[in-house]
Amino acid sequence: MTKFATKLTAILVVFVMVVTLVPIQTLATEQQAPEVTEGTEGTETEGTEEEGTEEEGTEEEGTEEEGTEEEGTEEEGTGEEGTEEEVTQETEVENTEETATFTDLDHWAKSVVEKLFSKDVVTGYPDGSFKPQNDITRAEFITLVNKVFGFTEKATINFSDVNGQWFADEIAKAVAAGYIAGYPDGTMKPNQKITREEAAKVIVEAFGFEEKQSTATFNDAAKTSEWAKKYVAIAKDKGYITGFTDGNFNPLDNIRRGETAQLVVNSSGEIVNEAGTYTEDVTTNVVVKSADVVLKDITIKGDLYIAQGIGEGQTILEGVTVEGKTFVNAGAVLDGQFADLTVKGKGNVEVANVVINNFFVKSAATVNVSEDAQITGFVVTEKAAGAVLNILAEMTFVANANVVINGKAVVTGSSAVVTGGQTVITAPGTDADKTALLAAVLEALKAHMDAVEGEEEGQYAEGSKETFKTAIDIALLVVNKATVAQEELDSALVALTAAVETFEAGKVLPEPTALELLVAAIAVAQEIYDGAVEGEEDGQYAVGSMTELLTVIEAAQAVVDNEEATEEEVVEALEALLAAVIVFEAGKVVPEPTTLELLEAAILLAQLLHDEAVEGEEVGQYAEGSKADLLAAIEAAQLVFEDEEATEEELTDELEALLTAVEAFEAGIVVEEETPVEVDTTVLATEIAAAELVLVDAIEGTEVGQYEVGSIATLQAAIDAAQAVLNNEEATQEEADLAVVNLLAAVVTFEAGIVV
Repeated sequence: MTKFATKLTAILVVFVMVVTLVPIQTLATEQQAPEVTEGTEGTETEGTEEEGTEEEGTEEEGTEEEGTEEEGTEEEGTGEEGTEEEVTQETEVENTEETATFTDLDHWAKSVVEKLFSKDVVTGYPDGSFKPQNDITRAEFITLVNKVFGFTEKATINFSDVNGQWFADEIAKAVAAGYIAGYPDGTMKPNQKITREEAAKVIVEAFGFEEKQSTATFNDAAKTSEWAKKYVAIAKDKGYITGFTDGNFNPLDNIRRGETAQLVVNSSGEIVNEAGTYTEDVTTNVVVKSADVVLKDITIKGDLYIAQGIGEGQTILEGVTVEGKTFVNAGAVLDGQFADLTVKGKGNVEVANVVINNFFVKSAATVNVSEDAQITGFVVTEKAAGAVLNILAEMTFVANANVVINGKAVVTGSSAVVTGGQTVITAPGTDADKTALLAAVLEALKAHMDAVEGEEEGQYAEGSKETFKTAIDIALLVVNKATVAQEELDSALVALTAAVETFEAGKVLPEPTALELLVAAIAVAQEIYDGAVEGEEDGQYAVGSMTELLTVIEAAQAVVDNEEATEEEVVEALEALLAAVIVFEAGKVVPEPTTLELLEAAILLAQLLHDEAVEGEEVGQYAEGSKADLLAAIEAAQLVFEDEEATEEELTDELEALLTAVEAFEAGIVVEEETPVEVDTTVLATEIAAAELVLVDAIEGTEVGQYEVGSIATLQAAIDAAQAVLNNEEATQEEADLAVVNLLAAVVTFEAGIVV
C-alpha cells in the first residue's frame, strides 16, 4: 500500500495547503450571493458531470463541498433569473418543455438548472440529484458546451490522456469547433477541475467573442492569470458573469455545477431545440440547434447563433432584426437586418433582401445572394478557403464600404453594385492607417541592430536575432503593401509585439545581489507578519511566534540600513530570515482532515489508478479481472461517501476497505523478473583459509607467544560465520563483502591478544 499511501499523503498535503491559504470565511461564513454569471467562468471546467457519467454508465463522484453552499439569492441585475423572455412558438407548436424534479435543488440555481434540463443540456445523476455545489471537470464542461450548440463535427485528436475515454468524442468536437486546443505537453487534462477564469475563456471562445476588446474589471483583477484577463473582461462586458456581491470574481476558484448552469444560461440565453415557428421578440441571446426552425418578424436584442446541431436541415429567418452579432454555423435562409453576420459553418447560406452592416465569411461555406442585398462591410478571410460565393442578384456596397476578399480590397471608396457574379475592383479611396505598425517596425529594427548574442549580462540567446528578424520582415511586407486592410495591419502589429516580447525575454539579466534578495525577503516576511493572527484556531499562529518573527525582520532591516554591512552579514541575515519564516509558517494551525475528506481523497486516487491501469501480462500491467474488483470497491466507497447519514464508523470501515482493495490491486502488478547476479566469493574463501591457518599452531596461555584464554573460540566462531555465508547460495555480494570485513577484524583482534 506504500505507493497509494504516498499519493494519498500528497493529496492531503495539498488539501492542508489550500485550507491554509484560503480564508475560511470565504468558504463558509460569508455566504456571498453566488455569481450569477460566474458560473459561466467555469467554462473550461467540466460543465455537467451528468454527461460524463451517463456516457460512462456510472455516476461520477462529485465533490459536494459541505457547509460551503452559498445560500441566498442570485445577484440582482443580471437579468438571468426570471427575467428572460422565453422564445415562444406560434400556437401550432406545442410547448413541450419539461420541469426537472431534482431532489437537491433547494438552491439559488434551481431555475437555471431546470431551464437547461428542459433544453436537454443537463440531466443530473441517476439518484435524482443534481449536486449544484459540486465542482465540474474540463471534460464535463466541454460536454455541456457541446450540448448547447449540438456540435457534431469531430477533429482528429491525439491527446495522451483522452483516447479511449468516454469523453474522447466530446473533446474531438470541441477541438473541431475551435474553442479548446489542449496543453503544450499534448494533454487535455479532462479530469482536472475547471476554474472560473478557465470557464470564462472557454465560454468567450465558444460564443465567438475572443477578438472583442473590453476594459471591464473586478476588484480582484490582480488575481486573474495574465492570459485570462482578456476573457474575464469580455465575459463581464457581455453579461456572462457578474461576480460576487463584494465586487470580486475569484478567478482561481473552481466553478461549481450550479454556477456553471447560470453561466451557460447567461451566455446562451434562449435555446431553441424543437422545430417550429417562433414569433416573439427576445431580449437575450438565442441559440438555434434544431432543424426546421422558423424565426418570423421578430427582434433579437442579443446575439443569434444558428448552431451546428441543425445538421443537414435549415433555419429560416423571415423579417428578423438582430441587434447583436449573428453567427451562422449551419444551413440558413436569411431575410432581415443584421448588425454583424459571420458565416462559420460549411452549409449553404441563402441571403435575400438583407441589410448587413458587417458580413464575414470565415469558413468553406456556400453563400448564395438570391435577392437584393445591401452590405456595408464584406470580408472573406483566409479561413474561408474553398468557400463559394454565388451572386445571383444585386449586392449593393454602400459608399466607403470595406469589401475585402482574402486580404485584397475589392470595392472601396465609392458606391458599387455587383451583379451576376461580376467582380468590380476600384482604387481605394483612403488607405488604412499604417502609423502604429510602421513605428513598431522601426523600434524593432533598432532593437535588433543594437542586440548582441551571447551569455553575458545584457546579451541575447544564440539564434534569437535571426528569429526576431524574420518576424520584422513579415511585418514589413504588410507595411509595404499598396492596399491593405486595417484588420491585417492590426494583426501584424499584434504578431510583431509578441515577437518583441519573446526576443526581450531571452535577454540575459544580472543575478540579484544578496542585498536585493534580502530586501525582497523582508517585504515578503513583513506581509506575512501583517496578515497573521496568533491563536489556536485554524489559520492562526502559535502564541509568541509573531514577536519572534518580527525580531528577525527588524534585525534583517538593520543589516539593510547599515551601509557598512559586509556581504557575509547580508547573507547571514537572509538565511536567518528565511529560516524564521519557515519556522513561523510551520507553527500555523491547520485542521486535521476528517474521515470524510480522507475517503474522498482515497476515492479520487483509486479512480485515477483504475483509469490509468491496463490489464495484461506485460511488465507494468495488472492481473486480469483486477480492475473490476477495484472498481467495485470504489463504487462501494462512493455510495458511503454520498450518504449524508453515514456514521463515522461506516466511513472509517469503507476507507480501510478501499485502501485494502488498492493494496491488493497494486500487489497484482506485473514486475520485471530480476536477473540473478553472480556473487564473487573468492576473497571470502581466501580469507577463511588464511584464518584457519592462524589457528593451526595457536595455543592459549600466559606464556610468551601464546594467546589469551578464550580467543581461539572467538576466532573460530568468526570463521564459522564466514563459512556459513560462503555456503549460502542465496547470499548477496554485499553479505559476502561484509563477511570478509568481519573475519579480518576477528583475525586482527586475535593477533592483538598474543602474549609478548
